[in-house]
Formats: sequence, C-alpha cells, structure tokens
Amino acid sequence: MFLATTPKEDLWDSSQNDILLAGEWCKSYKKKYRANLHCLEYQWEYALDVYKAQVFCYKVYEKSLSILANDLNKYLGLKREKQYYRVLIGNWLIHFIHQAYDKFKILELAKDKGASYTWVLDESQYYYPYDFNDFITKSQDDLFQFQLFSQVAKHSEIRTVSKTIKDPLKSWHCKKVEKKPIGIGSISVKRLVKNIVLKISSFTSALSFRKKVIIVNPYFKRHTKKFHMLLSIKSFGRIIFDDFLYSPDLVKTKPDFVLRQRKPKNSKNFSDWISQLALSNIPLCYLEYHLNYEKLVSTLYTEKGHVFFSYNALYSNVPFQFFIAKRYKYHTLCTAQHGSAYGMDKWHDGEKLERSISDVFYTFGWREDDKTTPLPMPKLVKNYNKNNAYKDILFITMIRNRYVLRLQSGPFSTKNLTDHVDLPIQFLSNLQNLNLVNIRHHPVHDIRKWNNRERLLEQFPKLREENTKNFYDTLEKCKLLATDHFGTSFLESMQANIPTVCFLNKSSYLFRNSFMPYLKDLEKTKIVFFDGKAAAKHINEVYNNLNDWWFSEAVQVAREKFVNKYASTSENWMNVWIKELFSVVEEPK
Repeated sequence: MFLATTPKEDLWDSSQNDILLAGEWCKSYKKKYRANLHCLEYQWEYALDVYKAQVFCYKVYEKSLSILANDLNKYLGLKREKQYYRVLIGNWLIHFIHQAYDKFKILELAKDKGASYTWVLDESQYYYPYDFNDFITKSQDDLFQFQLFSQVAKHSEIRTVSKTIKDPLKSWHCKKVEKKPIGIGSISVKRLVKNIVLKISSFTSALSFRKKVIIVNPYFKRHTKKFHMLLSIKSFGRIIFDDFLYSPDLVKTKPDFVLRQRKPKNSKNFSDWISQLALSNIPLCYLEYHLNYEKLVSTLYTEKGHVFFSYNALYSNVPFQFFIAKRYKYHTLCTAQHGSAYGMDKWHDGEKLERSISDVFYTFGWREDDKTTPLPMPKLVKNYNKNNAYKDILFITMIRNRYVLRLQSGPFSTKNLTDHVDLPIQFLSNLQNLNLVNIRHHPVHDIRKWNNRERLLEQFPKLREENTKNFYDTLEKCKLLATDHFGTSFLESMQANIPTVCFLNKSSYLFRNSFMPYLKDLEKTKIVFFDGKAAAKHINEVYNNLNDWWFSEAVQVAREKFVNKYASTSENWMNVWIKELFSVVEEPK
C-alpha cells in the first residue's frame, strides 16, 4: 500500500485505489477524495507516551550535541566546548530531533499497517533554513515537512521513490533577519530614535557604573515603551535595553552540499543516524555563516561582569546566541519563564534548556533549586471590578499546529481535533445564553489549516468572534473568561481576579507532583474541569450570581495560592525587578 506523508495530492500515487495516510493532517476539511483513505492512528494520544518519548529524545539530544560539537569544531576549525554549542543550537536541535523522531515512529507504524512504499523529495530540491525562526516557520509548511519525512524515510524499512516537484522551496540566498543598528538611510526614524535613546542610556550607564544590566527582549506584551522608559529612569540608567538586532556583513553563499548531502549511515537505529541528519539540516547561520557571526559579536560588551537578562532571546536571536555562547563565562546570564507550562509539566524541554544555560532562571513564583528564583510578571491587566456591568463570556480556544513541532505535555498536532474542536463543541452545546459568548481563536491567523473556526461555526453559526488586536482590552471588559487550555491568558486572568473557568482533556496532560495539590484545589473550587459539559453546566449555575461563587473564601484562597506559586505579579513589580537584578550584578560570577 502507498503511504502519503503530505496533504499535497500531487505527491500521492494517484494510480492507487487505497492510500494510507500518515495522519489526519493529510486530509483537507470537507474534501471528497477518489481513493479509499486509511489513516494511521495518532501515536501521541496519551501524555504518558509523550513523556516517555521526551525522556528518550533528551538522551539522544545530549549524545547528538556532543557529536555535533566535535563535527562542527572540525568543520569550522574551532575548539569550542559543548556548552558553546548548547547555547547556539540547543533549541533548534531539540525541535529537530522531536520532529524526526515523530516521523520515524510514524514510518514504523505505517510499515506494520501494510505500507510498502512512499514518495520522497529529491535531495537536489531540499530547503536549508537560515536560522531557527526560518526553521520553525517552514516547519508549518507542507513541502518542508515532506522533505523531513523524505529524509527520515531513508532510514525506514519502507521503499522510497524519489520525486522532483515543479515549485520547490528556494534556499540558496542569504536571508538576513537582523537589522544593522547604524546607518540613517537603512533604518526608519522610529528605529533611529530608539537607537539614539539606547546609545545615550548606554553612555550614561558607562559613566556611572562599570557593571550594567542589559535586558534583551523583556517580553513586554503591553505598554512596552512605557516599561522601557520607567525601568531606565528608576534604575538611574544602570538598566539598559539592547535588542541585539546586529547584522554581520554576509556574502551570498550556497549551502555546503558536500557536507549536507553525504550518504546517510546505514542503520535503522534512530540514535545512530540522527546526529548526521541534524548536521545535514543545521540552519545556515550556524554553519556556512558561523564565522561571520563570531566576528560580529567579538566587539560587543568586551568588559567583563555584566548581567544579561532575557525571556526568550536565546531561542531565536542569532547575534545574542553567538554572543552568549562566546562570552557566557565572563558575564552573568539570567533567563526567565515565558509561558504557562513551566514548573507544571512533568517534562518541559524549553525549561530544561534554559536552566542548563542560565546562571539564574526566574520563574512566575515556583522554586525547585538554587538556580530557580521567583520574579513577578509585569502587571498587564487591571484587577476585576466585581461591580462592573459587563455581560460577555470571553472564550479563548487554541488552534494547534498540524505537524509535531516539538513533543510537549498538552495537545498538539492531531489532538487539536479533540481538544480544540470536539471539547469546545461539547462545552458550547451545553452552555446557555450563547449570544453572550465572544470566542477568540489563538492564534488569530489560520496558517495551521485545521479549520477550527469553520468546524465550530458549522455547529454554532451565530457565534460571535473576537479578533481585535488589543486582546487585553477585551479581557478587561468580560464578565467571565472560559478557556480550553492552560495558557498565559489563563494566568493573567487569574492574576487580575477575573472569574475564570478552564476545561481540559485529561489524557493530554501530565503534571509534576509538586503542581498536583494546586490543581486539585482548582478542581475542587470548580475553576478547572476535565469535561466540557461539566464546565458549561457550572457556568450556567453561577452566571447570574457570579460574585457569590468567585469571591467565596474557598475560591479566593485556591486562586491566591495558585497565583502566588505559578502566576505571581505585583503592582510594585518594577522595583522588585530592579532590586533583584542589582543584587545579581553585585555578586561575583
């Protein structure tokens, strides 16, 4: 039987009456097909299976990182330690291994279900991403995912037939994503003013203090300019902001095909060949343009002893990655939680990576060791006024990526259909006063192509949709927030003491033991449900007397305990930040 690994039908063998699909994401919503389609069961239905795969992939990641460090040193003529490469490529490597392992297991399952051959992309048409942002964007593209399936399939027991396509992804050009911080003609007035302010702040700080706090991407989702200014003023210029949008002088270079298209190892064992496949696919900025970036950052912050603080710049900001990789021994690196799953999920690869790189890891309230330190989130949402006249139920639902981008606790890929279509339909079907529901899909765009909106509107054609740019204004004007996932919006709603109801698919999550008492309290007080119908019935019962439930002692105690541990904020957060960061500056590295 032919195995289709893409929704692009021109890459299916149309001569076959029966076709095996690698996943539900190979099908288009409401489309009728000529062939008889048979879809593989989704292999990540249960969180325990995901957890086991995460543990296995982490061992593979550590082994592969050691091999890649050695291979890259030889290729580049360097003598860098493993930690250098962990900072540079750790985030990309975790995602790549997870995506490859997912495909490896799909191909194993397909073989067991009778798949005998599949089509693969000819390697002459492979696309090589420029950096992590390019990689993760292309990971949502059908052709790029077909390429990754093609590469992994060569290590499977399924026969492959190479195909060329009419419009392949183009990759042999330098794709600059950073902007040079100098040059009036090349930047906007807004950008120029920002750079002038930065330089003045840096100059003032240099006069007053030898050691500085440099904040890179503070993850301010609201009032960004205001927060920048106030932190600079309140710290008397000792805290400065640098977005690290520096760009090296790059000459247009083709990928090194000799290295990237070496004959793969003849092994069916995933851990034996994955490091070579990773080297073949490593983004251009870490291979062909590696030395350009090393040269770029060599003149930045040459004095020792500064503190660099960022929420997520180490994930994708290439100049910052190279700078920290080269200089982490001479400066203090502070990173911070930037999502709701940290400290809750039984296994969180992003958290593990950040904690393995940073000297201090700031959390939303929880603490596990000497490195993890609570730091309040910026206060973004006004506290709920119990005497307001608002009536809307703001319902926030997710649209997940079709493909597995990274293994994680919580729904992803095909679980989108159960957790963010079936479960919301169950919730809305049992909710009274649907005219009060204002639904917001996250993200608001539809590049993930699950058609969640259409699926829900088919059931509820009069459902109102909230899609304004300023989400926080809408949040502050709702009577109650309902959501089908643990997201940042759930944390921010709980912080602001907005009546909140969350319903989840229990099979999608696996939490840490330390989080379970807090979760049980949220269940007991009917803030969290593992059933959409029960959540709807609860809202029906309390909506007309909402304050009686939400402001009861039991609910408020459970809410405050949760917020203090997993979503802490403060009206005085800015002073807390300054005090904490100043204390880190004074400590010797």
